[in-house]
Amino acid sequence: MLRFLFGIIVVFFLGMLYWSSLLQEEALQAMRVEIETLRTQERAPSLATTPHVTPATTVPSAFANILTSDPYYEKTLPAQLGPSFIPQGTIRASIYGKPSNINPFAGWVHTTEWWRYILPTTGNSHFGIFETYAPSLAQRIEERPRKNYPGAPEFWVFLRDDIFWQPLEQKWFPDRLTLAPWFLQSYPVTSADFKFFYDVAMNAAISDLGAMGLRTYLGGIEEIEIVDEKTFIIRWKPHPFLQPDGTTVYRNKYIAKIWTASFTPLPKWLYSRFADGHPILEDEAIDSFRTSTIFAQNWMQHWARNIMVGCGPWLFNGYTEREIRFKRNPRYFSPLSSLTEEKTIFIRGAQEATWQDFKAGSVDLFEIPPRQVLDLEDFLASADYKKQQAKGDTIHRLDYLDGAFNYVGWNNARFPFDNANVRKAMTLAIDRNRIIHTILNDLAVHITVPFAPFSPAYNKALQPLPFDPEKSRQILAEEGWFDQDGDGILDKEVNGKRVPFRFQLLYFIKNENSKAICEYITTALRQMGIECQLNGVDHADLSKNIEDKSFDALFLAWGASSPPEDPRQIWHSETISLKGSSNHVSFRNKEVDKLIEELDFESDTRKRALLYHRIGQILYDEQPYTLLYASKTIFLYRDRVQNVFIPADRQDLIPGANVPSPASQVMWLR
Repeated sequence: MLRFLFGIIVVFFLGMLYWSSLLQEEALQAMRVEIETLRTQERAPSLATTPHVTPATTVPSAFANILTSDPYYEKTLPAQLGPSFIPQGTIRASIYGKPSNINPFAGWVHTTEWWRYILPTTGNSHFGIFETYAPSLAQRIEERPRKNYPGAPEFWVFLRDDIFWQPLEQKWFPDRLTLAPWFLQSYPVTSADFKFFYDVAMNAAISDLGAMGLRTYLGGIEEIEIVDEKTFIIRWKPHPFLQPDGTTVYRNKYIAKIWTASFTPLPKWLYSRFADGHPILEDEAIDSFRTSTIFAQNWMQHWARNIMVGCGPWLFNGYTEREIRFKRNPRYFSPLSSLTEEKTIFIRGAQEATWQDFKAGSVDLFEIPPRQVLDLEDFLASADYKKQQAKGDTIHRLDYLDGAFNYVGWNNARFPFDNANVRKAMTLAIDRNRIIHTILNDLAVHITVPFAPFSPAYNKALQPLPFDPEKSRQILAEEGWFDQDGDGILDKEVNGKRVPFRFQLLYFIKNENSKAICEYITTALRQMGIECQLNGVDHADLSKNIEDKSFDALFLAWGASSPPEDPRQIWHSETISLKGSSNHVSFRNKEVDKLIEELDFESDTRKRALLYHRIGQILYDEQPYTLLYASKTIFLYRDRVQNVFIPADRQDLIPGANVPSPASQVMWLR
C-alpha cells in the first residue's frame, strides 16, 4: 500500500513538473513576442507626435510613383481630431448569419469586410475619391518600361520595412491543438507574402468562392518576380496592337494599375505549414502553391481557417459563434487608420436579433431594413428611447443610396428563359413600383442597367420598362404561349408535347424582404397564367445551386462594385463555363463580349462611358435580369459615434469626392 501511494505521489509530482515546464515555455514564448512588440512599438509612430501617416524613407527614382499622398489623412482628419486626440472605446455592430469558416477567400460579404480591417493592400484609396491611391503597405509603385514590349509597363512595388504580421495566440485554438513555437512570434511582411496570395488565389483546385471570383482579375497577371524581401515586380499579360504605320505596341488592361495598387499579402509563414510547424509542401518550387493539389486540399481544411491573421491597423482578437473582436494595432505605421481601441461585431441568427441589439443600446451602428422603418418610428416615440435619450444616447439617421441592386436572374440556358422576348414579358409582368412602395417603404429607386446609379457607367437616358401585364400577355402569345386546356396555366407546344409555363424561383429563405418580394412575384405571375413555385433555401444550398447553375430563376442582389466597374466577371460569355462563375444566368452576347474587350484597354474617360452605355443598352434589350431596384440604406448611429458623413456631400472637406456612402474607418467615439 505504501509503495502504491508513493508511486501515485511520484506520478503527481512528475505531472506537476511537466505542467510547470509547459507554463514556463509558454511564458517565455509570450515574453519573446512581447519584447519584439515593444521593440517595434519604439519605432512605430505615435498619435501624439505624428497625427498623420509617416512616410517611409524613400530613395530618389527616375520613375514616377503611382501612389500619391491623401490630403484627407495628411491634413483634414488631423485638424478634425485636434492635437490631444486619443483613440478610445469599443465600437460595436451586429450582423446576422454565420460563415462556415473565416479564411481569406470565404467569399461571405461580412468575412470580406473583416479581412479588410486587418489586411491592408499595397495602396489605399484616397478617402472619398474613386480610382486614386495613396501609399499603404507599399511606399512606392513605379510604372517602368518593360523590355521587348513597347508601351506595356511593368510595376515595381517597394514595400515599407515597418510592417509586421500578428503572431498567433494559443487561446484562439481548442486545447487539443498545440501550436509550434514557430507561430508564436512576429514576422515582417515580405514580397513572398504577396506572391503567396497570388499563388493561392490562382490554384484551380481551391473552390472557395472568393478565390474563384479573384481569378477573373488576377488571371491577367503573367508573372510576379521577387527581387528581394521588400521589392517585387508585377507583370501583366501584354496585348499587341498593330499601328497604322505597321509597328506593334503593347498595352496592359486598364485595371492592371488599379489591381497593382490594391494588391494583398497573405501570411505564407502561417498558411504554408501544419500546426506542428512543418511545411505542407516539402519541395517549394517557384509556383508550387499555385499548382499543387496537395496544398489545395490542405488549404480547404486548414487548421487556422477560423482565425484571422493580419498586419493592418486592426488585429484579430478572438472569434466565437456569437461574436468576433478586433483590437487596435499600436505598431501600425498609420496611427489614424484606427480611431477606437476595439471593434466588436455580434453574430446573430436572425435579422430581428440585430435590431433588438440596437434598440437595447448594445450596438452603436445599425443598417435598418426597409420593412422595419415603422418599427424605428415606434421605437423613437417609446418611453424606453426617451430614457436613453435623456442619458445622452440619441439615435441619428443618415440615408443614402448604397449601390447594391436586387434582381430576378433568369437562367438564359434553360427553357423558356433562353428567349429574350419571354424575359422581357416577365419584366413587364412584375410591378416594381409596388415592391418599392409596399414592401420597401419607398427606400429604393428604379434602375435600368446593372451598374451603380451614381457611377459614370450608368446610362441615365434609359427609362425602366413599365408595369404592363397586357403587353406581357401579347408578347407571350406571339411566342406561342396560350392556355390551351383551360386550367389557367399558359402552355406551349414544344416538339409535339404540351409544356406548361411552370418554373421554380430560388431565394435565400432567411431574408424576410426576399421572401416577401418573391411571394408577391409568385402572385403577380399567377395572374398572368404562369406558375412560379418558390424554393427558399439556406446560404449553403443557395451557393451550391448558383455554382451548379441548377435553377430556373433566382432572386438575388449584387453589391455594385466601385468605379471602374468590370462587367467581364458577370457578363462575358467566357466566364460561363468557369466553376463558381458570376455569370450564373449563362448570358451570351457577341457584341457585349467585344465591348467588354474594348473596355479592358480603353483609358479615355469619355470613351469608357460610351462603351458602358452601349453594354447597358444591350442588357436592357435582352433582359437577362429583371432589375427590380437599387436599395437605399438607413444608417443609424448612436450619439457617441462621431464624424459620420457622406464624402460626396462634403466637397468642403474633400474636393472632388464622389463616394456616396459613409465610411466607418474615419469614425471615432465621443
